Amino acid sequence: MKSIETPIAWPPAYSIKRHPRAKRIKLRTSSKSGLVITLPLRFSEKKIPLVLEDNKEWIIKQLSSITPKLEVSLPDVITLPITSRTWPIEYLACKARMQIIERPSGEIVVAGDVAKIEHCQALLLKWTKLKATQFLLPRLTMLSQYMQLEFKKVTLRDQRTVWGSCTASKAISLNYKLIFLPPHLIDYVLIHELCHLRHLNHSASFWSLVQKYDENWKKHRRELRLASQFIPNWAI
Repeated sequence: MKSIETPIAWPPAYSIKRHPRAKRIKLRTSSKSGLVITLPLRFSEKKIPLVLEDNKEWIIKQLSSITPKLEVSLPDVITLPITSRTWPIEYLACKARMQIIERPSGEIVVAGDVAKIEHCQALLLKWTKLKATQFLLPRLTMLSQYMQLEFKKVTLRDQRTVWGSCTASKAISLNYKLIFLPPHLIDYVLIHELCHLRHLNHSASFWSLVQKYDENWKKHRRELRLASQFIPNWAI
């Protein structure tokens, strides 16, 4: 399932060039010009949105590599919609090794040399992945049982351009940053990947099966294209 997990806006800004000797479409990116699309003289610009979608993963990867990284701002709280909870965060400067502690009161404490922002960020991401394991995997299992579509393996990863994937060996991979998304979009992704257990394609039969369990899948698919807005800056 392709999607955007980076701060790259979609569809991206681009410029068009026409070349009399061009026989096919060419895509090029640079820090100066951004995305440049070279077209044959008779190619209709109305087809460009389809070209962008067909090359979405490559475009995002290339634009991400030339886009300056945003300065990380550590959070004061973490909110995970699927859990219906918010965790306040305290940064405790001390000489102990860097660690993260979740108090019984529900507060997160990041302790150690908290002046090192990248170390604090790594600890918070590790904590987030743990929460994703605790909440996403049981949700996937529940849906799997309800839909009677059984997977053999599931892994959580930090993927830049996909929210989930499924293989012919019935192994599902999920982007752990799904945990930041609204519950209905999480369910859409999980249902989507579970349906791939039966149809390893995007045929009419596949979408018919998706609709059986998510009648608003078209709306959710559109929303998912803008889901990067739910990922906080420190987690990108």
